[in-house]
Amino acid sequence: WGVEDGALKATLQGHTETVHTVAWVPDGRRLASGSDDTTVRIWREEDGSWAQERVLDAHDAMVTFVRFSPDGRWLVTGGADYQCRLWLARDDFAPHRVLEGHHGMVWMADFDPDSTRVATASDDGTVRVWSAESGDELVTIRGHHGPVWAVRFSVDGRELVSASSDTLVKVCDSFSGGELLSLEGHDSMVNLAVFEPNGEYVVSASSDNMVKLWKRSDGQCVKTFNEHNDKVTQVQFTPNGKILASGSDDGTVYIRSWKEHLL
Repeated sequence: WGVEDGALKATLQGHTETVHTVAWVPDGRRLASGSDDTTVRIWREEDGSWAQERVLDAHDAMVTFVRFSPDGRWLVTGGADYQCRLWLARDDFAPHRVLEGHHGMVWMADFDPDSTRVATASDDGTVRVWSAESGDELVTIRGHHGPVWAVRFSVDGRELVSASSDTLVKVCDSFSGGELLSLEGHDSMVNLAVFEPNGEYVVSASSDNMVKLWKRSDGQCVKTFNEHNDKVTQVQFTPNGKILASGSDDGTVYIRSWKEHLL
């Protein structure tokens, strides 16, 4: 879709089952998609037209996420086969490493800003950090007491925020794994949590239908947004941090100039 005019630009057809996840390469020229058909498909734009470039036989079960590194060098994929795989995005998407260690479905991965480390979140209740180059496990974080649905690095890469079915949001040191904050306040599982681009706030989306905004400095909840009528599954800041959007199973997306709500 076009951002400015909302017009449909292309429909990408090729997957044979439900598509769960898509991700842009940073330069915007390629797109990766993952599906219940166990494949990851790479799409390329040339002269305004999109076409399927490659099909990766990525996993032995549904693909749960795809994500490119900030430098465009790596693609990471995860699946219901308990595995996380790294691919060489600049070298015809050749297989690079298999990140082995989780004992449950891997739901999300995120790269640090330098594209040297990747963090993963899993059903096994852990967050793990890996070297993108070697595939070695660098740290395991075991602070949650249930499946971990999501993990994101801070903008400077020094911290991780994770969201879990245990209703908690946790902020940890990404190098040592030490817990820095445990954010309590949701009444149901937390589906996603992300840092505000300036690093001053964390926002979380929960199955209690709420979006909560927390101060990173002391963990205080400074605002609860309750517009949705069903579980909130997505939340994201714009890159400049001025706008906060959330998406829900109620079929709505709310877009807010969130700082106005703090006055």
